[in-house]
Amino acid sequence: MAKTLYTKQDNVELNEHLSTLNDKIVTESKISVTEKEHLDDSNNTSTINLNNNELFNDIKDIFTNQKPQSKVKIFFTQKKGAISFNIDNTIFTPNPMVCLNSKRFEDKYLQQLESYIFNNEDELNPDNLITLIYITDIIQKGLTPITIVTGKYRYLLPKIISVLNKYFRENYSVLFSIYTMFNGTTIIQKQKEENAAQ
Repeated sequence: MAKTLYTKQDNVELNEHLSTLNDKIVTESKISVTEKEHLDDSNNTSTINLNNNELFNDIKDIFTNQKPQSKVKIFFTQKKGAISFNIDNTIFTPNPMVCLNSKRFEDKYLQQLESYIFNNEDELNPDNLITLIYITDIIQKGLTPITIVTGKYRYLLPKIISVLNKYFRENYSVLFSIYTMFNGTTIIQKQKEENAAQ
């Protein structure tokens, strides 16, 4: 059986590890720092107490790149947004098996979306990745919320938007990593083409 490239558990474990590591750094930093100075063979000890909570919260924010979020991030909407995206005939179109399961539509649709990056294949489907990279690029440029448009699935649109928001919130770190790798590869390829042309 082929090894999974990414799993949902990897994402959860990475977040837990980073949280534990950051808490440990902050806790260790709060311990008093003691310096021993040897002046004229005497044992003078000076203690520096680092108890400034605001300073440590700032340091924690730097290490985690996290800012306190007052509200849930909305990436997609049915109302007017910064940009429109038609999901018909894209990877975001619910497949027939998902549509037939109306009672568990949201769960099945989320599984469909997650299968694009969490699967047992040796390589991820590049067509799927291009669409995910495109949407991640729009989000990175700050063009949110994105208005989701569909002609075929209008009656399912509120559920589709809800699942898309959940999917991008829960898996944004993985999607952003894929986006970053793709951009790095593109830049390297452009540099090679420019060097070959010279």
